[in-house]
Amino acid sequence: AEIRSFGNVALLPLRQTTKGTDRGPAPLIKGEDIVDQSLNLFKANILFKQFEMETDVDRVLVYVTLYTIECLKRLQKCSTKEQAMRDMYTSALESFHLPGEAGFPLNAFYTKPKAGEVEELKK
Repeated sequence: AEIRSFGNVALLPLRQTTKGTDRGPAPLIKGEDIVDQSLNLFKANILFKQFEMETDVDRVLVYVTLYTIECLKRLQKCSTKEQAMRDMYTSALESFHLPGEAGFPLNAFYTKPKAGEVEELKK
């Protein structure tokens, strides 16, 4: 199956975890998704001094790994499970920058999406 991309970031399928929700432009899957793979490889990936990003999927893996690190930093400050759940929920609702936008943390490794790609994804 062909993998759609946004700039040079792969749009990968996500495993549905909540009934009745729409997961965006990537197709749904029942097995392991990129988030599961990233979490399974997390310890090994953070020990790499260098990581060659050869494919669009590699860029997603790096981004999810960095997002996981940011979540762990926030969770360190939480003293209860309830506080941690609230903080992660709040974090999930915060706006974020896309590749090519000012403020995106890894712009040196990502290509700005072509004109129209953002609008196409919003459909």
